[in-house]
Amino acid sequence: MESSYEKFRSLRFLGSLDGLRALSIVAVIWLHSWWETPYYPQVEAMPVLRQGFDGVQVFFGVSGFLITTLRLREMDRYGRISLRDFSLRRALRIWPLYYAVPALYVVNALAVERGTVRAASFPHYLPSFATFTYTWFISANWPGGMFNLAWTRSTEEQFYFF
Repeated sequence: MESSYEKFRSLRFLGSLDGLRALSIVAVIWLHSWWETPYYPQVEAMPVLRQGFDGVQVFFGVSGFLITTLRLREMDRYGRISLRDFSLRRALRIWPLYYAVPALYVVNALAVERGTVRAASFPHYLPSFATFTYTWFISANWPGGMFNLAWTRSTEEQFYFF
C-alpha cells in the first residue's frame, strides 16, 4: 500500500497550490487597488484593505515549497542535486519574459512617459533591473511606477544565488 508521502511525491501537479497562488495574487492586487490610488480614508478605517502584503509571503512560501519538492525528487531520482541544472532550467523558463518586460518599459519611457520624472530616472535603475540587484540600489526618492515589481524577482534571484 502506498503511503500518503509516496503518493504526494508521485504527483506532477498540485492543484491546491494553484489555489494558494491565486489567493496570494488576489491579495496583492487588492492591496495595490487601494495603495496606488489617491488617499482614501477607508484604508485607515479598515485595516483589511492593507493585508495584501500577506499575499506576497504566501506566494514566496509556495515557491519555496515547490522548489524544495523539485530538489528532493531530483535527489531521489539521480542521487544528487545539480544547482547548475536547476539554475539553467529556471533561467530558461523565467528570464526571457522577465527581460521582455523592462524592454517594454524602455519603449514606454521613450514613447508614453517622455519628459516625466519616472521616465528620466528609469535608465538609472535599468542596470539593477538587469542584474537582479534592484533591491540594493532603490532610493527612497524613486518616483515609483515603472517596473517596481522588479523587487520580487530581485529578491527571489538573490535568494537562489546566496
